[in-house]
Amino acid sequence: MTARTATEVSTSTLYCFELSFDAVPGSLERVLGEFSKRDMVPVRLGTRPVALEGPGDCALGLEVWVDTRDAHTADVIAAKLQVMPHMRTVTLARVAGSVQAAA
Repeated sequence: MTARTATEVSTSTLYCFELSFDAVPGSLERVLGEFSKRDMVPVRLGTRPVALEGPGDCALGLEVWVDTRDAHTADVIAAKLQVMPHMRTVTLARVAGSVQAAA
């Protein structure tokens, strides 16, 4: 596998997965494993706490940007994430432009 330049990433098709899931041990690893299984490395990754209504409830918000020209693969990953234990929401969006412009 070779390193990709910023120019190569900026001309690719990016998909952004916005997720929220219960913050329980193993959840983050399971989510990122869906990308790893397909030899995909996120070009951007961010987490944030998600406020919930009940006291003691704890959730995590995750934004994962991946580079793939295959819309079907992005849809399959979103479907797999949706049925994971402890998953609350999954949103998939195709992103126009480069990672640097969206940062």
